[in-house]
Amino acid sequence: MGRYEVVETAVPAGFVLDTQRHSVLLGFDGQVEEVITNTVTVLNERQQVEINVKKTWELPDTPPKDFAPWEDILFGLYAKAAILTANGTVAIPAGALVEIIAIDKDGNGKAMTDLPFGEFYLQELQTAKGYALDGTKHDISFKSGDKALASFIVSAENKIQRGALKIVKTFEGCNTPIR
Repeated sequence: MGRYEVVETAVPAGFVLDTQRHSVLLGFDGQVEEVITNTVTVLNERQQVEINVKKTWELPDTPPKDFAPWEDILFGLYAKAAILTANGTVAIPAGALVEIIAIDKDGNGKAMTDLPFGEFYLQELQTAKGYALDGTKHDISFKSGDKALASFIVSAENKIQRGALKIVKTFEGCNTPIR
């Protein structure tokens, strides 16, 4: 009998530890019992992940009037390795696309999602016409912790797509290049 505090000391993988102290009163004045029980409900929330993408792009010397390179830019969030359930089965296979992030006119993209702990990467899926697609894989990894929100910032830049030109000069009627 008496007043006690219950504090959570461990949580299942993928959940945030509840550090709040819960008061419990066992028994009443004058009550004598061998076993006294009381129920305390503790709600564990899954950790949220916030991914912020900052995209910049090279500007052409004379951009067209309707220049809007952000409209077609999309990033994909992929599982880097297989994400397993508690019993060992595959919940998300390696290489699976789990989220798509679009870019706004200021070059910002954001995703707030509920993902299992693990290894992920962010990669550009498509870009604006006239720009080279950035194939960089930006690693994102998060593990069990006491924070309710894991936050990641990824920066990337698009370059204007450029071609190559080779000029070969010959004399009229002759196929041999002049050196």
